[in-house]
This record gives sequence, structure tokens and C-alpha cells, in this order.
Amino acid sequence: MISPIFVGLLGCALVVLLLILGMPIAFLMMFVGFLGIWALTSLDAALPVVAKTLYEVAANYPYTIIPLFILMGGFATTAGITGELYTTFDKWFRRLPGGLGVATIAACAGFAAVSGSSVAAAAAMGNIALPEMRKFNYNPRLATGVIAAGGTLSFLIPPSLGFVVYGMLTEQSIGKLLISGIVPGILLSLAYIFIVIVQVKINPSLATQTPGKVTFKEKI
Repeated sequence: MISPIFVGLLGCALVVLLLILGMPIAFLMMFVGFLGIWALTSLDAALPVVAKTLYEVAANYPYTIIPLFILMGGFATTAGITGELYTTFDKWFRRLPGGLGVATIAACAGFAAVSGSSVAAAAAMGNIALPEMRKFNYNPRLATGVIAAGGTLSFLIPPSLGFVVYGMLTEQSIGKLLISGIVPGILLSLAYIFIVIVQVKINPSLATQTPGKVTFKEKI
């Protein structure tokens, strides 16, 4: 009989190999686990475990929130909500030092209230805000840093995928966790904005001021 320790070591090596080959992690873990159970017991024991695990994950109601949040982010981007958010905050904050950076963070916070995915937020704002900041000769490190930092707001500001997963793993109230992220998310947004303004104040070469005045009527 094969030693369980040898099977474990072989499984670890197979995980690394398949990761390098680019196999999706979910299927990779399922495949290696299936092979391990098969090697240590039998095929008849391994197949029901795969079926049971797949069903339990797919039938877990809270998990349905995750794809729906990501789908909502896709709708927001396709419908132009993300672009409108950015344009609105640009009009309000363009007179501040690093105004486009401040507008990007504010728009990221607004997008976070629509989609709980940090990756979706960073990707959406990267397509909209980065070309605009490049156009006005923003320092590349500041421009990309603002987008990367703003994307993380989706983890705090509800709906947050991180809180949903954490609540399921720890059996805590997901609703309470989401509500608890509102104030920290707003404070973190303000902290990011403050840092951008201070950095540009100290080193004005990091960002140029967006030309043109915006009337109060246009802002509204």
C-alpha cells in the first residue's frame, strides 16, 4: 500500500506543477484531492466526495452573492456609471492639488458601493482615469498608485465580497459585517485623498492642475 506521507508529498508537487501550467486553482485543488482520495482508498470512495463537495458549494445560498456583486460591477461599467462617477468628481475636485487623483479615489469609493470586487474597481478605473491622468502629465507612480489604492476600497465599503466570505467562514452576521465597513471605508477614502493632496503640495511636479473652470450649475 502507498504511504499516506508519500501521497501527500506527491500531491504538493502536483499542485505546484499545475499552478505553473496555469490550471485554475479551484479545479486544481479538486483534481489533486480527488487523486489523493483515489490513491489512498478507491475510486468508488473518491467520486462521491467530488459530487458532494461540488453540490455543497453550489447549493450554499450566501455564495450566490459573489457572482451577482461582480455582475453588478459589469453592468455599472457597461452602462457608463463608472465614467459618469469619475466625470462628476473631476468637476468637483479638479481645483484641488492632484485633482484627478482625488476624483479617482472618490469615484472608486462610489464604484465600491455598487460592486464588491476590488479587481473590477481597479480595472474599471484604470481604463477611465489612467489615460486622463497621463494626458495631464501625472507622475506614473502617483497615477497607478491612486488607482491601486482606490480599488481596495471595495473590500471595505459594502457590498464587500471580503466580508461575505469572512462571514460565511466564521459564521458571523454578513449584514452586520457589511454595515461595519461603511465608516472605515469612508475614513480610508478621506485618508487616501488627504495623502494625495499632501504629496502634490510637497512636490507639485507629481501632478498638474486640470485647466478650465467649472460652474456650480455644471457640478450639480
